[in-house]
Amino acid sequence: MRNLDEAYRMLDAFASVGARSFDLTFLGMDEGQKPKFRPKQTVAQLRNSLPRLFPGLTERKQSL
Repeated sequence: MRNLDEAYRMLDAFASVGARSFDLTFLGMDEGQKPKFRPKQTVAQLRNSLPRLFPGLTERKQSL
């Protein structure tokens, strides 16, 4: 999955300059969908959860 590989590279780039946590926001592309939010996610948490989050984003009309 090309986009997942790109996401991992992005995480590694941010971590290489000192980022230790990330706020993850799920944005609905449909009007009226309320964003979901996961604060203070570590690089390890994101690496573990992204493979489960990426599939179906388009079908759910969401972005991260």
